[in-house]
Amino acid sequence: MKDAKRWKGFTLIELLVVIAIIAILAAILFPIFVSAKESGRRVACLSNLMQLGRGFRMYADDHNSFFPASWTPNSYANWCGQLGTASEGGCRPEKGAIYRYVKSVKLYLCPTDLGRPAGGTWLLLEEQKKFPLSYSMSTKLSYRHSETLQAPWLPNSGGNRRLGKVLLLVHEPRQRIADGDFHPWGWPEDIGVQVGGVHGDGTNVLFCDYHAKAYELKQLKAAFDRGEWDPDKK
Repeated sequence: MKDAKRWKGFTLIELLVVIAIIAILAAILFPIFVSAKESGRRVACLSNLMQLGRGFRMYADDHNSFFPASWTPNSYANWCGQLGTASEGGCRPEKGAIYRYVKSVKLYLCPTDLGRPAGGTWLLLEEQKKFPLSYSMSTKLSYRHSETLQAPWLPNSGGNRRLGKVLLLVHEPRQRIADGDFHPWGWPEDIGVQVGGVHGDGTNVLFCDYHAKAYELKQLKAAFDRGEWDPDKK
């Protein structure tokens, strides 16, 4: 009993030391938790792309092996349900060309983009936050043959040995996503603006053989510089 009465608890210095240790541990562990969470979102995004790829493949099987449109100005919605520009009522994936094959609106939006404004649209801020699209299709692949990549209006175009190199879908940055189509051309230094910084410094890509892959910015720049995304490159 005598010893118990002598104990007076922690001193101020001891409490400050404990708090400092907790703060140091938090500073070390917090980035790890954030990184692990983002890694999970990146994996979910790759899964989305692969499932959308299956939708493209089934669409092609039902349409003489041709891809749908990446963008269209007329009364027909494109692959993702975007009609004309993003100012014309937003995007409705359930109206898109491949929806009947995927049957889930959730597959069109990466978890990283939930609640974030789609800055490339002309919609109001609250509507931008609800914009249900993260991915864009290469404009060079509209209505092309899914196996040869040949364009009907260009008899000598395309080549069927490069399906694993030609970009079909890409996860665009939230500040750029708008109408579901991506222009795979320009200067290599622009690639960081067009598709960089989505997951880490890079993004996720789906290719014409329907495999999906995470790319760092330097890999994206190298692929672009080599012309790998051009379906007409032999």
